[in-house]
Amino acid sequence: MAGPSLPAHVPRRLLVSGHSLTDHPYPEYLEGIAASLGRPMDWNMQALEGSSIKDRTMGSGPVPWAGYAAGTDRDDRPLDMLAQLRRPLAPGESAYDTLVITEQHTLLGSIVWNDSLRLLRDFHERVIAQNPDAQTYLFEAWMNVVDLDDPSSWIAYERAAAPLWRCVAGRINHDLVAEGRADRLATIPAASALTVLVEEATSHRPVPGLEGPDTPSILARIFRDDVHLTSAGVYYIALVSSAILQGQTIHTSVRPEGMRKDTADRLQQIAARFVTAHRAERREIPAESCSRYVSDSFAPRYLAYQRSLQWRDYPGPMVSLKWARLRVQWPRLFRRRDASNPLYISEAKPPVL
Repeated sequence: MAGPSLPAHVPRRLLVSGHSLTDHPYPEYLEGIAASLGRPMDWNMQALEGSSIKDRTMGSGPVPWAGYAAGTDRDDRPLDMLAQLRRPLAPGESAYDTLVITEQHTLLGSIVWNDSLRLLRDFHERVIAQNPDAQTYLFEAWMNVVDLDDPSSWIAYERAAAPLWRCVAGRINHDLVAEGRADRLATIPAASALTVLVEEATSHRPVPGLEGPDTPSILARIFRDDVHLTSAGVYYIALVSSAILQGQTIHTSVRPEGMRKDTADRLQQIAARFVTAHRAERREIPAESCSRYVSDSFAPRYLAYQRSLQWRDYPGPMVSLKWARLRVQWPRLFRRRDASNPLYISEAKPPVL
């Protein structure tokens, strides 16, 4: 399954739907970087802290699709995204041509419990209905770092999680191909890029402005807590995202207020190197193999990492019992060859993407 090609057009009107990992100042950095390339970009957002795609589409109450009215826009005002995507465009108004959307970082749990694939497809369909040439990107969010003294287990986890994000996009793309559609979903490999920054910053070649006497001190320059980023971390993710959205590596004079030029230059170098390597080395899991990957490999790893996070915060036997039960149930779920398995594809030989 080949990955989507570079964008045929650059974003002119962007919509970001997400939670705290894609909140301000992430879209402002995307806008500034685009403007510095001579590609001015308008944007809006649907931001709802801690939310799943379900929270931002279907919602959790009795009224179907009330979630599209959840969250706030770029100016932190209430919005009704469904009404906005349904109404005719005003004279001179442009439709969204790019959607960047993310799921909760507990992606596997959202797939099982929150109907992620169907609701992601629903959001994509509503954007495409208004603009058939629009492009959707699934932003690959990252999990909490379980040990800020030693991020190696988090790095290993994120690298194991990366294929699942692509499996989600690939599963939807499989159906789009089967329907004779030309539109596709792509991904923004934010979590994988962040692991590279963490490795670089904690290596023997520190990043200017992100130095520290020990690993926790260095990580405090990138993370505000164990998951949310500092302005330097957000800027780096915006550089990677911009490279994907704009179809080129990013060299720009734009940097956060107060950031040293040598820090910005080094972050741009790391981002450019990551994106170049990602394009050259990325290997997709065939859509029909995703279920096997989750059942045999990723589900046990995900549950073990989640257990370590919850045990850290809520030690006790009930946590262990919960994850031990899911350790049996979830691999069994993703081995099923029917529609109860969210990643199951019935065709013996699916279309080549």
